[in-house]
Amino acid sequence: MGVPCIVSDGDYEAESVCSTMTVEKITVATLTEDTDCVIFGDGQMLDPVLIRKELSFTKEQFTDLSILMGCDFSGTLQKVGHVTGVKLIKEHKNIEAILALNKYKHGPDFNYVEAREVFKNTFKIPEVWRDENFWEHLESKKNSTLLQKFLVEHNVKNNGLEMSYMLESFLEDSDG
Repeated sequence: MGVPCIVSDGDYEAESVCSTMTVEKITVATLTEDTDCVIFGDGQMLDPVLIRKELSFTKEQFTDLSILMGCDFSGTLQKVGHVTGVKLIKEHKNIEAILALNKYKHGPDFNYVEAREVFKNTFKIPEVWRDENFWEHLESKKNSTLLQKFLVEHNVKNNGLEMSYMLESFLEDSDG
């Protein structure tokens, strides 16, 4: 289809790559429903700084809250959702202190330490991506007609929202 795609040469999650590209202003936003992008810092999905300020949480506390609420990298504590999670982090500050209460059960997949490390290991933007000519070259190879066909054939919906700015700008100069 000629749609630019990126394959990271490191052990990075796609959310980390996409979020870092948005933070570094390589892209306008990340098109995803995966809230892990919030932890990686994607301000166009949600503004994690604003949420942390509203909750008076440090980045570490906000990361622990997100792990408690559920992320791709760890299981959760039983019967702890966003309301209880916020309350527990406000009161106890971190997962270790919550676990010390011996009140909340978890399965063997509760790998919160590893999840924290994944969130700390953010993607590093290659210098070539900062070169305007690199993106112009990719832009010249796109085929928006094939992209439109793919979206229709796979019944891709926009969940009642306006089509994203990225897709609109991609399709507005259709070459078909």
